[in-house]
Amino acid sequence: MSLVRYPTGSLLVVAGLLAGAAFAFGGCSGTGSGTGATGREVNSALTGPLSGRADLPAALRGKILFDSGRDSTTIHLYVMKPDGSGQTRVGRGEGHSAAWSPDGRRIVFSVGVSATADLYIMRADGKNRERLTSGPGGDEFPAWSPDGTRIAFTHFTHGGSDSDVYVINADGSGKRRLTTDSSSAYTHWSPDGAKIAFSRWRGPQSGIWTMNPDGSGGTRLAYDPTGSLWDSAWSPNGRKIAYVRSTYPPPDAEIWVMNADGSRRKQLTDSPGTAMWPEWSPDGKHIAFEGWDDVFMPNMDIYVMNADGTGVTRLTDGPAQDCKPSWWARP
Repeated sequence: MSLVRYPTGSLLVVAGLLAGAAFAFGGCSGTGSGTGATGREVNSALTGPLSGRADLPAALRGKILFDSGRDSTTIHLYVMKPDGSGQTRVGRGEGHSAAWSPDGRRIVFSVGVSATADLYIMRADGKNRERLTSGPGGDEFPAWSPDGTRIAFTHFTHGGSDSDVYVINADGSGKRRLTTDSSSAYTHWSPDGAKIAFSRWRGPQSGIWTMNPDGSGGTRLAYDPTGSLWDSAWSPNGRKIAYVRSTYPPPDAEIWVMNADGSRRKQLTDSPGTAMWPEWSPDGKHIAFEGWDDVFMPNMDIYVMNADGTGVTRLTDGPAQDCKPSWWARP
């Protein structure tokens, strides 16, 4: 089994036939001012599908929210235009693993490390910051239901070594546990709200799964005995699911896509570093993601590529870490 370090710094065991391997990703942290690039081409060290330039139309809509360590060793939230311009800090306090509400008026995010993190919610301008969850364990990686009434998230226990999927109403009431296997994480709602995609990362049941919003009807869509599959994201039309496949050795994580029923899997990225946390553009034509040039010397930046995996544009390029994008645009 392999160890994957997620952006908040906790270590989780990701299932797969990788016994004894230690695949450690760096956390989303860093120092320096780092203003970032604006639609700059990727580093020449990137190869294969992670070379070239995405076909970014001038009128590409929306805003991309992301985590950044550019201000200090503390992670804060930033927002930018889809071409990388207008990078602006959101709110004054720390925050990470954020997600836009479907109407773009609110942001849900985490504060703290995995073992003790809580969910918070605030307006899109960073004001009216309120705690959503509290108590033992840690709450991270929130995902809004399409109607904006509920939030699914990952709840960590035992110092971050175990996790399950929970759901809570957007006002903080009705918290409910959906999985009980202690190895489920990383949720994403289907566009129609009928299903929640999630990952199981330990044991013979590992892979990409879906379930009903009440936790029933669990179905495994994809499994790979040679790698770990996690962090799935539904396309806006519900026909595709992007996800991450990680392997060791050599240490690698790349973005793949499959049909919503688990068929026709296709690799989209191929870099000497890693590509992870895929996020579809609202029109389904592009995918934003977090990428590293070198897995052994990781410096995370936000990229965007065409939905077929061709061409990549680096959106941030500072000395600090920028990670986990969330893309929203007005319907």
